[in-house]
Amino acid sequence: MEAQPQLTHARPAHGQPPGQHLRAGIGLRGGPVRPGLRIAIVARPASAIIAGALVGPRHVDLDPLEAYQSGVQLIRETIGPEAYLLGCGAPILPSVGLFDAMRVSADVAPHYAPLDGDPAQPSQLGATFSTVGRAFQHGRFWVNDPDCIVARPAIERREEWAEVVERYGGLRASSDRIADLDEWGLATTRRLLETAPPRVPFPTA
Repeated sequence: MEAQPQLTHARPAHGQPPGQHLRAGIGLRGGPVRPGLRIAIVARPASAIIAGALVGPRHVDLDPLEAYQSGVQLIRETIGPEAYLLGCGAPILPSVGLFDAMRVSADVAPHYAPLDGDPAQPSQLGATFSTVGRAFQHGRFWVNDPDCIVARPAIERREEWAEVVERYGGLRASSDRIADLDEWGLATTRRLLETAPPRVPFPTA
């Protein structure tokens, strides 16, 4: 498998243009981004990229949302039009026009209901709520990412989650080890990965 660019945590030198530092950080020191490159912009831990829109000290005097948009726009310009930019944990409306795809759901989990009752926490129920509620964004704002396919036997009510991904999943990826999949899980994963919908709004009927 071809090596992918690796993110680094180096800090920019004093006076260094931020775009130059960003290109170095994602391994793009020279030449254009090759076609088909996929770059996911995610922050950890749980704050995700929305942390860039929070109130706090900055190098320039900008409104938090303006600063967030400026930062993402810099990433977009740096990686170029051939790269595919996926956002995660981002503020929705300020991100329109900046990303190719966006995680629109809470994290999926092996358990169906959230362990603490909060649908914003990892669970299939919470992921389903937000995936269905934000389905209108697909093909209008970006490609919707409902979180990954999980189809191994240990997943509670896995058939229901597979139906959600099939109906509302624009960007699709699997999170199971192949060795953990049974016959149904392998067939379902293969089918969903092979049949991603086009970048047009989902049918309402």
